[in-house]
Formats: sequence, C-alpha cells, structure tokens
Amino acid sequence: MKPNNQHKEKCTQNDRRRYMRHTLYMISGIMLLLLVSAGMISTAFAADSPDAPASASAHKPAAIEEFSGEVVQLAGTQTADIVWDKDNFGGFCYDLNGIVGTETLTIAAGTLTGPNVDRTIEEDRLVYTTIPLSRTYAIIDDGVADSLGRVYGIDVTSFAVEGWMGKKRVAISTGGSTAPNANKLSKLLVEFKANSDKKTLATGDPWDLGGGFTLTAKQIDLQGNKVWLSLGKDDKEIDDSVIDAGPYGDKRYMHTEDLYEVDDVVVFFCWVDTVFRGTESNLVQVRYVFLIDNDIEKIETSTTYGNMEVETAIADRVVLKNDGSIDLIRNTEVEIMGDLSFKTANNAGAIEFYPHLIRDELPVLTEGDEFAAWDSGESIWNSTYKPTATEELSGESAELAGTQTTNLVWNKNNFEGFWYDIDGGAGTETLLIASGTLTGPNTDRTIEPGALSYTTSPFWQEYELHKNLGLTVERNIHTSDSGYSTEFWMGERYVAINGRPDKLIKPLIEFNNADIKILATEEAWDLGGGLALVARQIDLRGEKVWLCLNKDGTWLDSAIIDTGSSDLQSRVYTYTVDIAGDSDVPVFFCYVSGVFRGVESNMVQVKYVFLIDNVVYQIRAGDTYDNMEVVSTTSSQVTLENRNNIALSQSPSTHQIMGNLSFKTVDSSGAIEFYPHLIRNELMALSGGGDEFGSEGCGEYSWNLHENYTIGWYPAGGRYQVDLRGEKAWIALCKDGVTVDIRMLIEEFKTHVDSECRYSYTENGIEVISATLEAVFRGHLTDVVKLKNVNQYSSTGTQLMYDESKTYANADPTGEVWRCWGGYSLDPKDISIAEDEVWLSLSKNGVIVKDAIVDCNVDRWFRYYNTTGALVFSTYVGAVFSDADTNLVMLESTTQYSEADGDLLVNQRKESWQLYENYDLTAIEAYDNGSAWLKLSQNGRFMDEGVFHDGFSLRNKTTGYTIVSGTISGFTYNITPYSSEAVGVTLASITQYRETDGEILSTWGSKTLNETKNRIILRTGIAIIKHTGDLNGDNRITPADAAIALRLASTGAHNPAADVSGDGCVTSLDALMILQAAAGTIEL
Repeated sequence: MKPNNQHKEKCTQNDRRRYMRHTLYMISGIMLLLLVSAGMISTAFAADSPDAPASASAHKPAAIEEFSGEVVQLAGTQTADIVWDKDNFGGFCYDLNGIVGTETLTIAAGTLTGPNVDRTIEEDRLVYTTIPLSRTYAIIDDGVADSLGRVYGIDVTSFAVEGWMGKKRVAISTGGSTAPNANKLSKLLVEFKANSDKKTLATGDPWDLGGGFTLTAKQIDLQGNKVWLSLGKDDKEIDDSVIDAGPYGDKRYMHTEDLYEVDDVVVFFCWVDTVFRGTESNLVQVRYVFLIDNDIEKIETSTTYGNMEVETAIADRVVLKNDGSIDLIRNTEVEIMGDLSFKTANNAGAIEFYPHLIRDELPVLTEGDEFAAWDSGESIWNSTYKPTATEELSGESAELAGTQTTNLVWNKNNFEGFWYDIDGGAGTETLLIASGTLTGPNTDRTIEPGALSYTTSPFWQEYELHKNLGLTVERNIHTSDSGYSTEFWMGERYVAINGRPDKLIKPLIEFNNADIKILATEEAWDLGGGLALVARQIDLRGEKVWLCLNKDGTWLDSAIIDTGSSDLQSRVYTYTVDIAGDSDVPVFFCYVSGVFRGVESNMVQVKYVFLIDNVVYQIRAGDTYDNMEVVSTTSSQVTLENRNNIALSQSPSTHQIMGNLSFKTVDSSGAIEFYPHLIRNELMALSGGGDEFGSEGCGEYSWNLHENYTIGWYPAGGRYQVDLRGEKAWIALCKDGVTVDIRMLIEEFKTHVDSECRYSYTENGIEVISATLEAVFRGHLTDVVKLKNVNQYSSTGTQLMYDESKTYANADPTGEVWRCWGGYSLDPKDISIAEDEVWLSLSKNGVIVKDAIVDCNVDRWFRYYNTTGALVFSTYVGAVFSDADTNLVMLESTTQYSEADGDLLVNQRKESWQLYENYDLTAIEAYDNGSAWLKLSQNGRFMDEGVFHDGFSLRNKTTGYTIVSGTISGFTYNITPYSSEAVGVTLASITQYRETDGEILSTWGSKTLNETKNRIILRTGIAIIKHTGDLNGDNRITPADAAIALRLASTGAHNPAADVSGDGCVTSLDALMILQAAAGTIEL
C-alpha cells in the first residue's frame, strides 16, 4: 500500500509535503492551545453534545434477500438456449446509480428433455458469464465536479461495476482508466449517490465506514476553511490530507492504492462540502463518499466454485462452466455455486425449475448521518395549521325551465370556490352535469349515477426562491427543483407530489419575497406539529450556521450553511424524504440570507421558507367520497363521477356532492334553479414572516420620515450593535411607534448579492421606503451604521423623500481636529478594530457637511463636493495604526479648493520654509534618482510646483515673476541595514525675488527641507461627545426630539438620552425640558 498520490511520479514530493504539513500543524496546535488557555476558543466538540447526530453504523446486520428467476417448464425437448439475466432474474439486478446487471446464466439448447427423458445438465452445458460495466461517479453525474482528481494526468470520472455470484462488486482499474479488470473484484462499501446524502463529522471522532476503515477529521484550521483528514484501516492510518473547503480551495479528497498489480486504484473519495469552526463545536460535512475494500478477490482459471469451474478470467469477462453433471431432481434445490442454486418443482408433466439466490452480505452504506424518520403519524396540518375560520363561496346559478340541452360546467371562471389567488388567479377543478340529465321545472330533477363528473389536474408553480433569486431547492439536478405542482381538491389547495394528481399533500408555509424569520442561536422556531428549526451554532467568522431540523426534540436532519461564498446556491438548506414511493421529495427548505455574529447575540435571518405536511393524501380508482367515486387516475388528471342519485328538490335545500362541496337549490316553481356551494375551512394565504415585531426598533436611533414612519438601527439582541467583523447591521422600519419590519443588511461593498445591502418596504404593491446600507463600522470607541439613497413614496406613489442619507452612531467621539482654510475642519473620529477603516467627519463653521467611513480595502479617498458640484476638499487615507495607547490615521495628498474662485489652497506645514512676503516653500517628496518635488504657496494659496533635478525655479502664477530659485545640492537619507531612502533635500544658492518687480529680495547659501509627502498624522477618538436630548441623531436639539420623547413617554419605552431629568424614566417632563432646550431657554 502507498499514500494518496494523484500523480504517482510525485511520491517523494508528497512525502516531503506530509512532513511539512505535520510540522505546520504542530505549530498550529501550539497556537490553538494558547488561544484555549486565554479563553478565546472552546475545546468542546459536537460529540460532547447529547443532541449530536448519530453515525450510520457500517456494521448493520447482513440484509438477507431472496430472489427467484423466471420459471422454466419443459414438457419436451429444449430447442433453444435458456438464459437468465437482469431482466428475468432479480438476483442479477443491482441499483448502482441506476438499474444495472452484468451476469448471465445459460443452459445450452438441446441439454434437457422433459418431463423425464433427460433432466441432467451435462458438463460444460451450463455457462455463467459476468462482465464489467462502466458507471460514472455520482459527483460527476450531479455536475458538482468534473472529476475526482487526476492520475497520471488523466481525469478520474468513472468506475466499473460487476456482478459476481449475485453480489455487487467493483472491477478494479487504475484511476482514470477505461480498462477494468473483470477478474479482480472488490466489495463496494460506501457510495453516497445524491447530493442530499451527507455525513457530519466532529473533530477527533472517527467515522466507522465498514470493512475496518475509518475517516477522522483530526483538526480544523483557525480560519475555519481547511480540515486535516485521516483515513485509517484496522486502527492504523493509511493516508491523510489537508483539504481546503474555502471559496477557492479544492474540496476533493481522493486516496489511491496499488492493488494486486493494478496501480493507483481509487479506494476512497469524498467531497468536503463545508468546514465549520464554532465556539463549541468543530464540524466537517462531507458528501459523495465512495469506498471500496482494498482486499481484492482475484478470479483465476481452473478455480472451482461449487459445481462451476472458471474457464476464462481475463480483463473484459469471466466465464464459468459446470465441471460435472447437475441433476434437476423433482422438488429439490441443486447448488450451482455459492448461494446461487436451481429450485425444482414437483411437476410430473414437465421439468419445472428456476434459479434462486440468497444474498446475505452487508448492505452498501449510502448515507452518513442517521436521523429519525420523517414521521407520517398525525398530520401537522390537522394538529397546528387547520384554522377555525371558514368562508362560504357560491358559483353561477343554473335555471332550467325545460330540457337541459348542453353540459352545465363550473370552473374557476364561474365558481369562486374553484378560484385561488395565486399568481393572478388559478384553478384546476371542473364540475360538469352532462347534457340531457335534467328537465325542468319538475319533469326530471334527478342527477343519475355517472351524469355528474368532477375533474382536477395539477399545474406547475414556481418556487419563490427561484422566481426571485434564480436558485433551486437542491443543485439544479432535476427540473422540478425550480418549482412544484399545485392541485386543488374539493376546494382546497394541495401540492401534487412529483406532478402526480393522485398523490396530494398540504402546503403549510411558503414565504414570499418580503417575508423573513430571525432566529437566535439555540432558539427553536416552532413550525407546527412539534417540528422546529434550530440554529445550533454560528462559526467564529460569522459566515456559517449549523442548522438542525427536529420533531418533538428528535433530530430529522442537520446541515452547515455557508453565506460567505459568492455561490448563493450554497445558502439553500433543503430537507428531502421519500414519500409514497417517490424519492427525495423536498418537504422543507429555506434560504439563509444572513448570519450575524455580534458581541452579545448571534442571529440568523432566513427567507423563502417552504414546508409541506407529513401525511400524503392518495387517491385511487374505486375510492368513494360521499356521493362521488373515483373512476380514473391518469398521469395528468383525476376524474370522479356520482355513484348515487342526487335529487334536486324544489324547496331551498343543500345536496352534498362530496366533502364541503354541494348543490344549493332555490325555491322556484318555474325552473330548476340551483348553484354549487363550497365551505372552505382553510386560510388561502400561506406566506407570513413568522416574526411579530414590537416597538424596539422605534427608539433611540430612529430617524423621522414622512407619514409617521421612522427608519432606524434595530437593537438586535437588546443592544445597538454591528457584527464582530463590522459588515452587518439590523435596520428597523416603524410606523406610529410600532415596528413593522426588520432586516439584516450587509454593507454595500461587502455583499455577494445586491439585494442584501438594499432595504425595500412595500405596502399594497407600492415600494414606499427604500435605502442602501452604505457602511457599517465597528470602532474602538463606537459602532456606526450609515444609510444612503433613502427614498420614500406615499401610498399613492408621490415621492416624499429623494436620495437622502443618515448616519447612526452609538457614541460620538472626536479626534485631533485638523483646522483647514475657510472655516473647514476635519475630525478623525475613530478607526475600526480591524484597522482597515476610519470614520472621518468634515465640518464647516461647526456644521457637519460630510462624514464617511473610509474603507482602505475599497476606496481610500475622502472627497467633499459642495452644492454646486465643485470639489472643495479631498484626502487619501495612507495608513491606519492602533496600539495600546494611541489610534492614528495618516492622511496623504490632501487638497482644498477655494469656494470663491476655485484656487488650490495649501495648508501650512511645520516642515515648510517661510520666506518673505508670506510665501512658503515645501518639499513634497525627495526621490532616490536625485530629483525633488517642490511646491510654492502664498497665504495658503497654491502658486507653483515642479519636480527638479539640478536647478529649480518657482514663480507667482499671477504676476509671472520668479519668486525663488536655486540648485539642488544633496539629499538626506533614512538608512537601515537593508535599504536607504531619500527623506529630505538640500537646496543651495537660493534667491528670493520681489513679487512686484522681480528684483532680488534675499539670498541664502543653503537650506535643508524634510519631505512631507503631503501627509499629516492625526490622533483619533481622544474624547466622547454626549448629546443628551438629541433623540433623532442629527447632533442638534430640536422640537422633533421633544416629539420623540413625548411618544416614548406615552408608550412607556425607555431611552437613556431622553431621560434629561435624570429620574430613571421618560415622562412628559423630559419632553417639556427638551422643548425648552430647543427654544434656548434652558441648557441640558
């Protein structure tokens, strides 16, 4: 045996990599221990949890199956070959990614003569043949990967199956080869056939694969993207590999071995779907697991098996013939080989017999996580969802004064009981009374059996998930993954399983585009009937969530969902079960639109939730429903006809058809007057957000809009917070002091899908509020949430607000303010904990004109344009620095322009040389090639600049006179052991000239200037400014704040900033004091 080598010729390199890998993991382990000792990471694993998923045992009892082939009856001479194969003998049939069979058993023509002339199969007259058949690996069929890997530069895409004495085997071959070896067979131990088959591994917990094999997730890296997997057999490691399941990693793990003179046979494969590093559990989820035994059975010529001897054993086939006579004695069992035999009947008139097989080996493991079955007990609909409210619906009235000459038909167009508000109106039911059935007014008022028919058919309905995001419930493997079939039955809505009109199940939940559900970790969302969805844990990076679906506290399924990838399909969680003979029916799915890891709370936001009931309603021909009987069920329609007379009386009365569907007659002496009637005992709308909002989002950090709306920062988990990475925040919309909507948004430049940073609220089909989350900031002193593109429309579509913005902050720090020209000042308020963002605020005469979160990973420029569109101020964030004592921001290439005439203004620097007549000479940058960038300004206004090598000359741009000139004589350097860098320039023979006439004003021998690189370093967040009484966050106290305080007082809500009286509660006194402060009569 040898280690996993996808390229055999690189064995030595792989050994070196393994040594390096072990070394790296030793270092990583030491780091991990340090983090654990510091209390930053828990060492608990999922296996420690009593609710952890159980492993499907690979040591289940052998499944004993018996198969009998087609019966042969020979009353005379056998004139043709008798052949058994997969089509007439179940023992030669296997379900390996489809129905296959490779074995045949043949009795040559002329061998037997019945009933008793010749009952003996002479030597070599019975022939058994088996051949290998190529099958594609499931992961290739599903389109998840192009290959399992490469061996000798060839893609591995298929393997060969072969039946051997009625048992499933793999004919081994070199990975990627299309030439299997029919005479070298291995047991297939594990084969996950579908994307829904998965196994969740906790680190350090070996998974028993069967045959002595185990798979162990030894460690997960600190970033939660890579896993160190170990494959073992008989308690010894035979291979290990580090698999990168990150966005750009290779998730495939393939192990090959040299087996029985066949190089690089694929023994094991798995796809590492997700790696999860949490605070309590470290998990790995694998799919498409494939494993064969590395103990090979070699079939050789002249070997005997029972009554058969191997005649041919070559690469493409194995042939055996009977090596002695086989007597088919009546009423007995005769061995062929192994568990394969002939069974004869006690028939005196013919040779009656058939092949028989007992298959008693361990089944192939096809799933990893072992959960409770989808309970088909009491209906969830009946126990939870069936409402008490009813509605009565009537159809078009029929009036027959004479003979009925045409069919009477009711459908969705003339009977609202058959009409449903789905995508503009839908209906599949028809009720028909055949022509000639009735004659009015009193000649014939009876509907005879067979004269009344009811038909219904399914129609395709697109999932909201596919309609809005283009995503499917699995992996776009089946066309049905984008939608389902809806059918109406006796006036109620159902889902038709796989489009079958006779297999119906109740839909329970279907979220539309606006519906959401917010889950806190470990909070069980009750879906009804004991069914619950639980967000067990969120990983350390706040991108993945471990979801579990349980019923009455018992797990049904679990999955790790990754929202950190641009592959939105990976955010869909689907739970499928086999229902009424149909495989992998999606009974529940949801889309995880956001995962939020905060300081005090962890939450998950889900959308597009879909759930159907657990009980199937099957309709069969011959079933009766009150006065109706099912006469046919086809692939597209169910038809019922009345089985009893239905007499339509003249007096007002109700005549049942079936269920809550009936005919109602009207008292009319001149005609038979009646109409269909339905009592519907269900709610028509299946959507709903599942969340009931209070008034939490209408308090401290809310912004008043029009028509009593406010939009604000929602206190998720009871605290105004952003996520730990400073990318996500909760936004709440209120009306009349009540929260009507909550959304978790991701800042604009961090989202993978545009809708995740856009807020939209629709009322009666009109988008009344929209906004974009421009930035989220988690700083050392404050958290900041910034909205832009805020628009509002009235209920009639009139625009009330256009493209406005709002900044929310839970503190107001101020840094080392930089005073600029024209009353402008720049305040570096705070830097992010990650040291890649800075909050800058530009004011003019004390009024903020622009504030922004500058993200160094996106755009480092901070620019301000005035109302005329002219650029007034710009600066470039060169660096952000933080240590235990100081937070600093370095600004470069700062420019300011006069709002009066557009002139460039230059802020005086301490490194500048002050000349006569208020001129300043500044060295912007010194270059290693012997040149320097010099700039001349006067009274803060730019005059001239240039890059000079030998001599320099700078002039007044207005008068045209040269102001200063000289030569460049040398440079100063910053010298380190590894490099030297020019940091200053020495000027010589310097002359300044009078600006009015150009005459010499002064001369200097030399002057050394340090380069500025047009940069300045400022301290951030050196103080916190508190704005008591400022409730709408506009940094002012106005009557609007008093109105908010009064609303808080009336609802009993509390906001510390509103309690200006300091008595611990918000009352009308506080509102009065804030109003007085706004008027300037008191000071808070």
